[in-house]
Amino acid sequence: MADTPSAAADDELCGGPFDSFRVPDIWEKLRRHPETRQFCADSGYVKSIEFLRTATKQSETRAFMEDPRIMQSIAVLQGWGLSVAPEDLGKAEWLGQMPRRDAVQMPHLERAARHTTVAAAKDAGNAKFKEGEYSDALACWLRALQLHEAHGQSLDETTRSTLHSNSANALLKLKRPADALNACELALKAAPAGADVSKIHFRRAMAHEELTRGVGVTVDETAKQWRLAVESMRAALTAARSAPESSSKNANIRNVQQELKRMKDAEKIASDKAQQAKEQAVREARAEALRKSAGQALPDKASETSITRRLAPGYVRDIDLSHWASKWIAQEVTKVQHRTDLCIIQVTDVNQPASDIHASIKEKNQKRALFYDMSLVLNFKGVYQQAPHSGKELVGVFRLYNVGQDTRFCPGGDKETSYMYELGFDRRYFTKSEQWIETIKEEAGELFHLLCPLLATFEQELSRKADHIV
Repeated sequence: MADTPSAAADDELCGGPFDSFRVPDIWEKLRRHPETRQFCADSGYVKSIEFLRTATKQSETRAFMEDPRIMQSIAVLQGWGLSVAPEDLGKAEWLGQMPRRDAVQMPHLERAARHTTVAAAKDAGNAKFKEGEYSDALACWLRALQLHEAHGQSLDETTRSTLHSNSANALLKLKRPADALNACELALKAAPAGADVSKIHFRRAMAHEELTRGVGVTVDETAKQWRLAVESMRAALTAARSAPESSSKNANIRNVQQELKRMKDAEKIASDKAQQAKEQAVREARAEALRKSAGQALPDKASETSITRRLAPGYVRDIDLSHWASKWIAQEVTKVQHRTDLCIIQVTDVNQPASDIHASIKEKNQKRALFYDMSLVLNFKGVYQQAPHSGKELVGVFRLYNVGQDTRFCPGGDKETSYMYELGFDRRYFTKSEQWIETIKEEAGELFHLLCPLLATFEQELSRKADHIV
């Protein structure tokens, strides 16, 4: 069947703006311009530009139009006057309209490049870390390693191991646990025989713990990451006990022992949940088989004996569970809390008038289907934890939408098929604010990572509720 004119037009790459990505000296132009130079060290940006250089269809480029950096690039290459504010980048990143930026960007690398010796770069990184400038600290430590590897400046094994270990610590602060694990492996590999590697194993354990909080992490993967965290913390304890005597050795051992106990408890809970999920999957498969059978029998919750119900052919029943769903959501979301060394973000309640929650069971000819869709508006509070702003609070609104039985967790996915979210604050904080406020604004986006697994639990509970309605 031939394409209609509209379909054919949609399948062709529009000329004009996107043609500018095909010029041979594109990277020279982008690096030369101050508006786009800042993006040129980011792997996601580089990958997007390289893709657009060879894209041939409009359908391939549509998603990139939401990335403010791509629009800025088009403006630069076309000679337009367009400026992208830092908050625009942050919002696009939160909404999944652009890939998450690398921990180290071009401005960080350029500042770190001012240091010309390993010692100067290492000391600068230490100072930046103490100031809470983790990306700058990471860039400085990478600069020290670069000076050693590319320019032959001497760097002993202990210092090289320490630089990788420090980098892992900075990456943990920046919520990049997978990168932190890689840095820990490099630190262990570089460590000389007999060195105290307890900090490296400790940070590796913390990275595994952080990986349990990722978007869409399954219960099996959560249990696995807790198991690996316990293994790493045990290695940290062994290393701490065999470390040379010092004034802090006993305190370090006690701290590792406490963390090991906490992680073992968490591992037990995660393992139990994984086992429960497997058992639930078996029950759901059994129930689904019963639903599909002629004259279906629904299992009873208490005894799993069956109650056979035969409805007249063509009969339709619609059971509204919206009230139950609203109560369940209101109860569970207040348990969602995101904690860091710097702040605590807590969901306080559901704004019921602004939220829209629907759930129902539709039944026809002995067959059932679950339907739900919701748009949640949640109030949250962020409390800063460190002096001199300890105890200061910032409240905001977290909107989670496009949630339904036909959408899914897919950060960066299409708005029609993926969960989406937005953050709202007082107008005073729309632009750059004090550092403690900026920290809470940034960390509030992590609520999305915690709410998505909760929605998976909601679907399971809704299915279980449906199973027990006769």
